[in-house]
Order: sequence, then structure tokens, then C-alpha cells
Amino acid sequence: MSENKPPCMLIPKSITAYNRDYTIIPVIVFLNQLLSILELSFFLYFINMSLAVGLVAANFIYNSKTMDIESKKQKIKKLLALSKSPNENEAFSALEKAKQLMEEYGLNEQSCIYTSQKIKSTKTYNPWRTIIAHIIAWLYNCYKYQDKNDGTFVFNGEEFDVFMAGEMYTYLVKTIERMAKQNIRKNAKHNFRKSYKYGIASRLYDRIETLGKSCSWAPQRESKIKAITEFVQSQENIVSSKTVKTKINNLALGRGYRDADSISLNRQATGHGGRYLTV
Repeated sequence: MSENKPPCMLIPKSITAYNRDYTIIPVIVFLNQLLSILELSFFLYFINMSLAVGLVAANFIYNSKTMDIESKKQKIKKLLALSKSPNENEAFSALEKAKQLMEEYGLNEQSCIYTSQKIKSTKTYNPWRTIIAHIIAWLYNCYKYQDKNDGTFVFNGEEFDVFMAGEMYTYLVKTIERMAKQNIRKNAKHNFRKSYKYGIASRLYDRIETLGKSCSWAPQRESKIKAITEFVQSQENIVSSKTVKTKINNLALGRGYRDADSISLNRQATGHGGRYLTV
């Protein structure tokens, strides 16, 4: 009588061998798929690395060219200043050299003379900051616009004028913020605090306009502002801002207007000559 064995033991050898071979197939398929995935991953990694290296190289080249052009602008600017020399030969030589460089680099006189500076502000419309920026741009013969992407004010003009505009604007904004913090109680409503700042800015506008009309560079203002305005508008797509109505608290407005008289406008940039206002 034959001994009872589990069913698997009764399967012919040929069949069990077939099954062993059959179970290897999924493993081979899996290994092939894994190899394909690894090859694809390596390929993508290689592509990403190539793109990264390319971007770094392109950025380096761009920055190098930008720096080179800026250095040429400075050189042309000095040559143009030298072209006004009382020595006719020196003036003629400087002007010819400036023209040669401008033609070589595709520049014009305006692009070499003018510069711009971005000053941090708020992205949302802020009336009192806009008032300050506007009157400061006028004071220092600049053209001002606000970048819609980040809210920064951009002052455009001759290098020294732009520098002074940025200095004065920053000084006045910080002063107004400090006075509002000191003179307005912490639990005051937002509109009250905003109206107080608006009052200060309004009074400063009047004071700066009065003083600006009598400063030494006033006679050149109209022509300079016209020239820089035409240049910037030809280079940039400037969109006019819509007028936004602002609710004003008259009590806070009056307080700010009176307090603004305590702000000194005797602001001079250290090491940059004597262009400043006196009270």
C-alpha cells in the first residue's frame, strides 16, 4: 500500500521544473523595469544638471556684460563732462571718444547720464507715502513711478539727484512712522493713525514746495524733469495709477499737520556735497 503524501509531492518532476522557470519570469520583468527606471532617472538627472550649469553660465555671462556696460557708461559720463572743458582740444577729443564708445555699445547720452533707484514701500496704495515720494522727486529733479509688482518707488534722474531723493524720502518716512508711534495711542483706530500720517505728509509737501522754489538748483528743474520724464516713458511701460479715495479723520489730520512743523528739513548726505534744504 502506497504511503499518503501531500498533493505537491505527487506532481511530476517535469511540471515542477516548469513552474520554477515560470516564477523567474516576473523577477526578470521587474529587474528590466527597474533598470529602465534607473536609466531614465540618470538621464533626467543629467538633463537637470546640464540645465543648471547652463543657467549658471548664462547668468555669469549676463552679469559680466552688465558690469562691463555699466563701467562703459561711467567712462562715457566722465568723457561727456570733460567735453565741456574750456580747453577746446581736450573737449573735442573727449566728445569724439564718448561718441565712439556710445556707438560701439549701442548707448545714447541719456542712458549714460541717468540712473534709477528702488526704494521699498508698501504694495497696497499708501497715500501719505505717495505724497512724500511725489514732492521729493520734484525737489530733486527726478521722475518717480511705483512698481506695480512689488510696490517699490523708483526714482529716476541724474546719479546725485537720485541718491539725494532716496535719502530724503527714507528719512522723512522713518520720521513720520516714529512720530505716529510716539504721538498716537496704541489702541487708536487704523484710520486715525493713517490720517495723522497723511496730515504730516500734507504739511511737509507745502513746506518742501516753498523751500524748493528758492533752492540753488530750482532754475534747472523744469527742463531736467521734462528730459528725464521723456526718457523714462520711452524706456518703460508706465501705467498711470487710478485715484483712490481715502477716508480721513479730520482731528488726526489737523494734529499731524501741526506736528509736521517740528520736522527738520536740514538734511545733507554725508560726503556728497552741499545739496540740502534749510528750514
